[in-house]
Amino acid sequence: MSEATDVERLAEASWNRWGGVDWLFNNAGVAVLGTAWNARDDDWRCVLAWPLLPSVPRM
Repeated sequence: MSEATDVERLAEASWNRWGGVDWLFNNAGVAVLGTAWNARDDDWRCVLAWPLLPSVPRM
C-alpha cells in the first residue's frame, strides 16, 4: 500500500469489522544484509522508511 486513501480505507474497514487492529506486521521485502547490531542509522532508515513509515500516521 502506497496510497494514503488505501491505508485509510483499510483502517476504517478494520475498525468497522473488528473494532481496531491489535497487531500490524510489515512484511515488505526490504532488507539490509548483515547483523542488526552492525547496522548503521541509514540502514535502519532505509528498512523502516519504505513502506512502513508512510502508513503509520494514518492507522
